[in-house]
Amino acid sequence: MCRARACETNGAGSACAAGCPTTVNEASSLALWLVADSYVSSSGKWLDQSGAHADATCSGPACPTAVSAALNGYRIVSFSGSQFFTLSDPGGHYASPTQSWTIFVVANPDPGATTNAQIITFTSGGDSIGLQRSGGSSDLVFQLLPGSSTNSLVASNGWTGDSSGWEWIAANVGPVSGASLATSGMGSTGGAIGTPAADDYASSYLGTDPTQTLGYTGQIAEVVVFTGDLSSPSTTSLEQYLSGRYGGL
Repeated sequence: MCRARACETNGAGSACAAGCPTTVNEASSLALWLVADSYVSSSGKWLDQSGAHADATCSGPACPTAVSAALNGYRIVSFSGSQFFTLSDPGGHYASPTQSWTIFVVANPDPGATTNAQIITFTSGGDSIGLQRSGGSSDLVFQLLPGSSTNSLVASNGWTGDSSGWEWIAANVGPVSGASLATSGMGSTGGAIGTPAADDYASSYLGTDPTQTLGYTGQIAEVVVFTGDLSSPSTTSLEQYLSGRYGGL
């Protein structure tokens, strides 16, 4: 498994070219990169691949289960609804003032789950950026919670592409671009959800928002987060990388 640090510094060699999104121009804003192959369930650590930024630490009553060779020969991490990871950030990459987010997730939700399950959440003292599945439907919601008001972007029937249920999801918000939400099965929808405050987002989670006790039920293969507003070519590069790695999502 090649490390993203080579991709960040534009030093990717032939080994990295086959398995990393090497053409992402804004790689300096890469804040989190989790692939299921790097999850060490015995220690409860999902090791970050973005260059010694931040490992994810298992929380909840038990750690999620890693399943080998489950998606195009790659491992996946399976969540039961009560397990999640705390996204620690000793390097200060998303625990720093930021107003732009680009989030990619390869996921497969349990169609029987009925909660508004948070897939990934970044929370500051005021704002919260969250990507969630809406109830038992196939809708996806990307939302900004500034204070007491909720601004949301909804992708209706977002999980309808792959017959297996697997999709890549791409969510973006920034002061220049506005907001967008796309999946490999439905294309993209855009709108305005407001601009995240330039705050510290140190309280962040994968698989839940523990302040609301809403746990994700399903599987996740990969998570890539940028604290930056990616250009269209870089977004396309990430989408192609995820589709190629996981068998044409």
